[in-house]
Amino acid sequence: MPIYFFWGEDDYAIATAVKQLQKSVLDPNWLQFNYDKLFGEQPDNLMEALNLAMTPVFGMGERLIWLADTTICQHCPENFFKELERTLPQILETSHLLFTSSKKPDQRLKSAKFLAKYGQFREFSFIPPWQTDELIARVSQVAQEIGVKLTPAGTQLLAESVGNNTRQLWSELEKLKIYSSTSTHPLDVELISTLVCDSFR
Repeated sequence: MPIYFFWGEDDYAIATAVKQLQKSVLDPNWLQFNYDKLFGEQPDNLMEALNLAMTPVFGMGERLIWLADTTICQHCPENFFKELERTLPQILETSHLLFTSSKKPDQRLKSAKFLAKYGQFREFSFIPPWQTDELIARVSQVAQEIGVKLTPAGTQLLAESVGNNTRQLWSELEKLKIYSSTSTHPLDVELISTLVCDSFR
């Protein structure tokens, strides 16, 4: 019964994490039967998501229910909390329940505390531009995920060029991956500077 709560302003990073989760739990042949995306601004969708999480998998793979743009950790009426409290401990092992929100969970709320007890919270906020070490670490992490080898100076240049723009980082690394598909050497500053768009220009 894995339960996830992804939150933060970096919507591209959240979307990427959701795609990775979909790939890891869903069988593409049974996607229409085992994947549901509901929107949290409609009050009844929380109840619907909980009901779907109690539904067995159809065919192969596992089930993923995504409640997008939820406000459950900012405001949760008592009747919804009661249903959450009753249902979460009973969710099937093959069901993955994902909540996403751009807002930080209010840890003073019962619903946020209860979700934290059963689920994994992940923050997807933009890295402040002045935290260059974190930006460089993020470039290294994404480059490794995509399969692009960069020199340390190349990593730093790419971090300086894209800043904290996650969407541009992925785009530039995908471009570099295509370019370097025939090369086994790490990409250096000279090559990166000719191929990468500088967001600070």
